Amino acid sequence: MRKMVKNKAEQHGLYFGFILILILLSVLFLTAGCRRPDGGAGVTQETEDWKWEFRIQILCPWGEGGGADTTLQAFRTAFMEVNQVPVEIVRKSGSGGIAGTQYAMTYPADGYFYLLGTQSLLLQQVTGETDYDVYGTIQPLCRLVHDCNIFVVRADSAYKSYEDIRRAAEKRPGELTCGMMTLMGVDNACLEEAFGDLIQPRQYQDGASMLEEILAGGMDLAICGPSEFSEALQNGQLRILFSCTEEPIRIRGYEEEIPSAGELGLSCFYGPGRGIFYEKGTPEGAIRAFEEAAEKAVQSDYFQAFLREQSLDLRPGWLCREDYRKAWEEEYLAFTELFGGDRDG
Repeated sequence: MRKMVKNKAEQHGLYFGFILILILLSVLFLTAGCRRPDGGAGVTQETEDWKWEFRIQILCPWGEGGGADTTLQAFRTAFMEVNQVPVEIVRKSGSGGIAGTQYAMTYPADGYFYLLGTQSLLLQQVTGETDYDVYGTIQPLCRLVHDCNIFVVRADSAYKSYEDIRRAAEKRPGELTCGMMTLMGVDNACLEEAFGDLIQPRQYQDGASMLEEILAGGMDLAICGPSEFSEALQNGQLRILFSCTEEPIRIRGYEEEIPSAGELGLSCFYGPGRGIFYEKGTPEGAIRAFEEAAEKAVQSDYFQAFLREQSLDLRPGWLCREDYRKAWEEEYLAFTELFGGDRDG
């Protein structure tokens, strides 16, 4: 009888011990699942340890040959080399980048699809060129480069300075033309700030056709990044009127002194800040993983050499997600104040 009682007691003890172990394991599992790298809560362990199992796709919403396209190609190469993750560039241009942006947001927010963007997308919303809610839809993840714009003319142009072309435009308002990659972005903002409505903007779908047109004498000046027409600048086919920067800049391979907008008393300092964006709903782990991988790519020897070769190191470029979000908000407010008028958006 005593032996039977003892056996039953041991069985109960084993039973309750087993239940206690299950409870402890459950608690450990739940707390591990809610732990974040920063000590907070809300991210699962699976999300923290995000690994890409398939290729990443990044959409470029502008045509080939421009600064956005060349920057993304260099970033793709650096990203794959440093992180051993395949990346595919998807291209869909139109409507100054808005068509591609809307198309990008139709992809699943699964951590495998991202968008290359600039402030031009914001500016279109602010000026009412599009009803698409750019600011409320795409989410800044990291900025790769901060380019600067330059105004260029053909080397044998009669316009030797900003003052020359300004006087000519005042005498013949609306007759002079300026080429650019988009009529609804920071290029046109620079033109308006520098010349008002005196010079007619003309849009080109790619950098090659714009270069061909200005060299043929089909337009009076063009606005671009230093990298877009670098060869024509270095071989003396084009001349820089001035840079859209606060201070003078030096461009490798171009020996002439370059006046700056700041020196001329102008405030057209806009330059494309090319960065990566994601869609709401993208897993937090994927966002964090991409940010970390992108920073490694940008800091790589390959990408840094690309920046130097393309004169994209004239301004600090890289911004992490937190800093890029702040800059994006500040630019939205600045554009709204300068160009929004009484428009909504």
